Amino acid sequence: MVTMEVLNVTRGDKEIHFDDATKAERDKLAEEMLGLQKKGFALFLIQGEESRQIKGYDAEAHQWLLLSEPKTPPKKAGRERVSAKDTRATAVGAQAGG
Repeated sequence: MVTMEVLNVTRGDKEIHFDDATKAERDKLAEEMLGLQKKGFALFLIQGEESRQIKGYDAEAHQWLLLSEPKTPPKKAGRERVSAKDTRATAVGAQAGG
């Protein structure tokens, strides 16, 4: 199960759960995420005490696409793939936390 917490000061916070076992639910997750990104939300994968920025989601592979830090020169950031199974993500609106 994927849990997505959406923080929004104007409309209130909400929590959405997606059953990652079905393709239809994974497609709904992809649509929700794309819609949030178009509205200017930043998405983060929460892993314990750490968070990493989510740049995309591959519904077929059920993987988050994360912004990865460059480990060696040249300093060029890439994308890292991480399984989305049983994860928690938080979407933060541009107006939140101002």
